[in-house]
Amino acid sequence: SGRAAAGFPALERVQRPELGAYEVMVYEDPTYELVDGVYKDVWHKRDMTMEERETIRQAAIQTAQSAWAALPQAEWRPISQETLTSKPVAHQAAGSLSKLMGSMLVTSGATLDDVVRELLKPMLKEWLDANLSAIVEAEVAKEIDRIRRMAR
Repeated sequence: SGRAAAGFPALERVQRPELGAYEVMVYEDPTYELVDGVYKDVWHKRDMTMEERETIRQAAIQTAQSAWAALPQAEWRPISQETLTSKPVAHQAAGSLSKLMGSMLVTSGATLDDVVRELLKPMLKEWLDANLSAIVEAEVAKEIDRIRRMAR
C-alpha cells in the first residue's frame, strides 16, 4: 500500500486484471474506493455483447482473408512425365523388389512381421520375467503415494 500524507488515506495500487476471451474493461483506468481507510484501485470489466463478439469475429475473418490474398499464389503445372531412371533399370529394380518381397513370405504364408514376432517372443518373455515385478511394484508404490498425498 502507498504511504499517505498526514490526514489523507493511503492509496493501494491493484494491477489491472487479465481479461477473459469475451470480457472488456468498462473504463481504461481504475476507479477508487475507500475500504478500511485505504483507497484501492477498482477495475470494472464486463462481458462483451453479442454484437461486439460478432464485430471481432468479422474483423478476424477479414484479417485472415487479407493475409491469404497477400500470399504468393503457386502456379498450377502438370506433373512431369519424365522419370529419373530408364525403362530397363526400372524393370530390373521392380524385379529385385518382387524377389525381396517374395522372400519375406515363409512356407506357412506368414509375413516377415510374423517371423520377427515369433523370434522376439522368447526375448520378451525373458525380459518380462526379469523386470515385470519390479515395474509393477514401483507403479503401485507411486499410485499409493499419490493417493496418500491427496488424503492430506
